[in-house]
Amino acid sequence: MIEILEPKVIMSVVVALIILGVGVFAFFVTWGEVTTNEALAMSGTECQTVVNPAIAQTVTIPDGATITRVYETLNTGSSQNIDSGNYTHVGTTVTINVTG
Repeated sequence: MIEILEPKVIMSVVVALIILGVGVFAFFVTWGEVTTNEALAMSGTECQTVVNPAIAQTVTIPDGATITRVYETLNTGSSQNIDSGNYTHVGTTVTINVTG
């Protein structure tokens, strides 16, 4: 004997599969756009602890990074900017003369 499924059950399964398919498609399209979009401007900070302030500090930054601010935070918790005369930038290497 062959038992026939009710039309409501068949239609429910078909609709559920369509919704699942659309959701999976939307997820992967969104994921692809988020991971390949290079127009997003990322921001970051490179930190280094100074052990001997008499020695210039060298920090490596990511390739293509732009330096917008160089500053130092003192033991007191205050910070001060380091002007461009006290650091050099060559490629991905920044050498900083500690001023505080």
